[in-house]
Amino acid sequence: MFYFMLSAFLVITVFCLLGVISSGKVKNTSDYAIAGRKAGAGTVVGVIMGALVGGGSTVGTVQMSYQWGLSAWWFTLGSGIGCAILAFRFAVPMRRGGTVTLPELIERNYGLPVTILTLTGSISGTLFAVIAQFIAGTALIRSVLPLTPGAAILSLSMMIVFFIFFGGLKSFSVVGNVKTAILYLMVALCTARAAYLGQGPLRLIRELPFSPWWNLFARGQQDAGAGLSVMLGILCTQIYVQGIFAASDDRTAKKGCILAAILIPPLGLSCVWIGLAMRNMGIVVEPAQALPYFLKTYFHPSLGGAFWAGLVITAIGGASGLCLGIATNLSRDIYARIPGVNRDDRAMLRFSRFAVLLTVAVSAWLANIFLESPILQLSYLSMGLRVAGMIIPLTLAIFKPKIMSPKLACASSIAGFGGMLVTLIFFPDKEPLFVGLIASGACIAPLLLKTRLNRNSK
Repeated sequence: MFYFMLSAFLVITVFCLLGVISSGKVKNTSDYAIAGRKAGAGTVVGVIMGALVGGGSTVGTVQMSYQWGLSAWWFTLGSGIGCAILAFRFAVPMRRGGTVTLPELIERNYGLPVTILTLTGSISGTLFAVIAQFIAGTALIRSVLPLTPGAAILSLSMMIVFFIFFGGLKSFSVVGNVKTAILYLMVALCTARAAYLGQGPLRLIRELPFSPWWNLFARGQQDAGAGLSVMLGILCTQIYVQGIFAASDDRTAKKGCILAAILIPPLGLSCVWIGLAMRNMGIVVEPAQALPYFLKTYFHPSLGGAFWAGLVITAIGGASGLCLGIATNLSRDIYARIPGVNRDDRAMLRFSRFAVLLTVAVSAWLANIFLESPILQLSYLSMGLRVAGMIIPLTLAIFKPKIMSPKLACASSIAGFGGMLVTLIFFPDKEPLFVGLIASGACIAPLLLKTRLNRNSK
């Protein structure tokens, strides 16, 4: 255990120092929020994967695959598809306006009321994603250290602050790239270890029945909604799009998204393999502890400790990026609008850092409340909340600006977000995202039909 803890401590310390050191060049809010719009493709990948490949993609995927099998792949599979859509359809048009946040883009087309609605859905949804990272990190820490949930959450909060408080997007992208490299090494060795233990793909296919273990829709409409929520959620999340805005040019932004689309799905599939291998070996463990158990049991303590620390860093990195996205919204879309406040660059940078602290504190408090919730389920819910009221107004604002009036956009946003919330509360057996999208789309259906008829008549 000594070697396990020593290697874990060294890895976590190095990552925290890396976050602080890489923050030294931050001079203004542009550096802090979008890296001065000078980011290369590597930075774009680091931002997207640093926030997207977190506890849900690793601990949460192994947890769900241990329970349901291949359907746990939807989070990373949907992430890859979403990044591809972002690359080939949305990245370049999104950058044309020179904005920093998604609400700024929406306000240019529809005004303040729609901006407030979409901002509410975006922040609330992203908070649930941060909570999922906290839950994953807490499960990891408590699998090794005899800490209370509150103490584990507090330690995670402190490490998140070390990662992004000083350096913002610049330090986050550096840490994100290093974290991703270690994560891929860990997953590759875990799958190799599973194969060495006799749990190769052919054996798993032969010995585990198709349903539920190999059915991508083992949970029915839940899995369909999960996949769709992630695909669309990529387009509606501030921190992912922040990576696009930070790119030095359109080609770089597109290249970074394509790389992320290629890299993410294989990672999730490997985590599914680990969960299925543990299930086939008859190992009985708390599902959230499945991946930590595998690392502690089947690797030398020094290597297992380093990989365990890498998983903790993964959860922290995911939470850090999402917290930074919320903080950017709070500073640029709320604080900067308050009459009479100091809006010079130094004051905005101070508030951006304060917003990071506030976001981490609120997320930690909420994580303590939702501690027993399934990690991936919260991740899917968070994506749905971001998508339901935003995706249709956002898409039209990008590709068909001015086609929809502010009042109609407001109605569409209210219907989408409200429809999802009503379904969550009163009809929990239904997929809330489908209801929200149908309600939002119904508001603009007459407009689209009228536009199509006018085009045909001409």
